[in-house]
Amino acid sequence: MRIGRRAGCHAPGAGTGCSIAGHSSARSTSGAIARVPTALAPVLVANADRFGLSNLYLDLDKVGLGRRLPWLVQNTTEAIDLEIDADPPRAWAQRARRAAVLLSLFLDSVANGRHAGPDRPLPLDAFDPTIRSKKTLEDVAAASSVISRQWGIVSTLQPRDFAQALRAARAARP
Repeated sequence: MRIGRRAGCHAPGAGTGCSIAGHSSARSTSGAIARVPTALAPVLVANADRFGLSNLYLDLDKVGLGRRLPWLVQNTTEAIDLEIDADPPRAWAQRARRAAVLLSLFLDSVANGRHAGPDRPLPLDAFDPTIRSKKTLEDVAAASSVISRQWGIVSTLQPRDFAQALRAARAARP
């Protein structure tokens, strides 16, 4: 069953076969939107001492989005590890290591019983806005990172994307 019209076919006179997917601006925009969560990694690192992650987690969990915060945090801790291996400036490495400790404590507090496993699959959370069909959902789920699969998050984002955001933030503010 088709729902609605194909993207990009809303303009008057749009013929059959029109599709926004072929336009590079559409691809870059959807890619940029999908990468927005990676921009939160530097925020978590810079403000790990100030966040009330447990309260935020409880609020998100009430509306059915509780797994997204631990997913973000775990990707951020993985990104920190990737960046530490790249031998960053000492001051940044110290802040990042402190953040990793605090973020790991948060993960420990919510991880019990929240991970997917062979005997306990979690319902999937189609995180990426580009997931618009069951086929895309299946394809993205198959390519999802280990962290995404643990939390039942279907996303093309990988820990290296979060590491790239940390690197860019560090370069912008040495």
